[in-house]
Parts: sequence; C-alpha cells; structure tokens
Amino acid sequence: MTDTPSVPNVRQEIPQNPSGSESKQAQQQQPLTHYGKAFFHLSKAYNSWAKLTATDVFRLQTRPGFEAGQNIYFFLNHPIRWVRLVGVIIGFDQFETRKLIYFAIVDDGSGQTISVIYFEPKPDAPGTQNGTSSAHSAPVDFRNIDLHSVVKVKGEIEEYRGERQIKLRKIELLKDTNAEVDAWASGTKFKRDVLLKPWVIPEKEVQKVKRKLESDQEECTSKKRK
Repeated sequence: MTDTPSVPNVRQEIPQNPSGSESKQAQQQQPLTHYGKAFFHLSKAYNSWAKLTATDVFRLQTRPGFEAGQNIYFFLNHPIRWVRLVGVIIGFDQFETRKLIYFAIVDDGSGQTISVIYFEPKPDAPGTQNGTSSAHSAPVDFRNIDLHSVVKVKGEIEEYRGERQIKLRKIELLKDTNAEVDAWASGTKFKRDVLLKPWVIPEKEVQKVKRKLESDQEECTSKKRK
C-alpha cells in the first residue's frame, strides 16, 4: 500500500556556521528557510556533485528526519548527497573479502584528510554497485591510480563507526598542474556562487510544489476509497 503523501512544512531558523570564517558573510543573511525533501529537486547542490573539501564534509550539518541511512547533509540550508573532492592520495590499499575493496586516504590541504572506499561490483553485475544501477555507480578503473596520485573523487558521504567517509562512485587522475588548478577553481566558484548563498525558492515555486503534493494526496486518498 502506498503511503499518503503529506504537504511539507517550511521552517525558518537562524543559520548555523558550516565552515568557519569563510561563511561569515552568509551568516549575516536573514534566517534560513529549511525546505522539505519534496523541494530538493529544485536545489543546485542536491542535483550535482557538490564541490567540497574534506573539512567541509566533516562540518556539514545533519537535520531531524534525515539521519536514518539517507546520507543527506546540509551546508547552510543546501541539501547535499553527492560530493566531489580534489586531493593527493596519501594512503592506498586493496584487499578482498567477499568483494574486492579499494581503500584510500585523500589529503586535499584543507586541514583534514578523508577516507575513500570502493566495493568492486561482481563481474555478473556490470554497471551496478550494491544492487543499484545508475550512471553514478559504473565500475571504477583504478589501473592508473596509486599512492601520491592527484585525483578528483566523487561519491556519497556515509558514516562508518561514527566517522564520515566517501563511498566512491567515480575517480579521475589529474595528470598535470593545470588540471589540478582548474579543479580547485571550479570548487571555489561553486562554493561562492551556490553554497555560501542561502538557498531561497521563489514563493511561486513553493506554492506550485505544494499544489502538486495536495493533488497527489487527494488522488491517493481517492484510490484508497475505491
């Protein structure tokens, strides 16, 4: 039986500090509006690889209702589910249990390192990882990746024994300084243009989403009565 959808609440709160002094300007903004999950498809941060540092990842906030394995975190009021980091591999290993596992430690110069882990899918399940088929879970090629490689990693944030780490989806070797500089520049631009500005949905769009949810709720209730 399908659960009846409900119209989400929109809450306003005083902003919390996600990343130290660089967000002081954002802190001077008006109280943040926290939108329900029904609005997340409108977020630039939620629907892209959020360009963060390791320190950013550890400073992301959690919110009630998003703790139970959903792996959704918040920078100001921006919902984050996929992240991209750039750094040097300072630890690298692979071992096999039931699956071949790759494990790396990435140092991006932000003051903290972060662990990256990848579970190689079984040969009989191409294009899948942990039973999920998507462009974000195609098999990862580690042939040119080694200790001291400068890489761009993309994945989901997850917690293991209380510590945040990256569940790897993609990895790219940055072969020269220009590629590394470009990656850092795009990260700086994303933070400046998106993350450090509170996410505000125009009221017209808010009402549009609410009307859609109300319509879905009425339809669901009607089907249950039949």
